[in-house]
Amino acid sequence: MQRNHYGAASTSRAPRQRPAAAAAAEAAAAAATAAAAGLTASLRLSSRSVQSAANDAARPTNGSAAAKSPALAYASAAAAAATAAAAAAAQEELLRVAPRQIPCLQQQQQQQQQQQQQPQQQQQQQQQ
Repeated sequence: MQRNHYGAASTSRAPRQRPAAAAAAEAAAAAATAAAAGLTASLRLSSRSVQSAANDAARPTNGSAAAKSPALAYASAAAAAATAAAAAAAQEELLRVAPRQIPCLQQQQQQQQQQQQQPQQQQQQQQQ
C-alpha cells in the first residue's frame, strides 16, 4: 500500500488526478501571465489614446464645440486628464503587483510537479 504526501493511503485514482491538477495549475499560471501582459499593453494603449484626446481637447479648432465654449474645452481636458491619471495609476499598481503574483504561481506549479514526481520515484524504487 502506498501513502500520499498527506500520509493517507492512496488509491489507484490519485496518481491519475495529479497530472490533471498539475496541468490545470500550469494553464492557470499561463493564463495569469497572459492576462497580466495583456492588461499592461491595454493600459499603455489606453493611456496613450487618452493623452491624445486630452491634447486634442486642449487645441480646439474653429468648427468644434470646444472652440465655441471654452468651459466645455476645459471640462473635456480635465476629464481626459483624470482618465489618463486613473489609467496610469492602474498600470503602476499592476506593475507593482504582477511581479509578485507570477513568481508565486510559478512556485506553486513547481511544488505540484515535485509532488507529482515523488510518488513516481517511489513506485520505481519499489519495482526495483
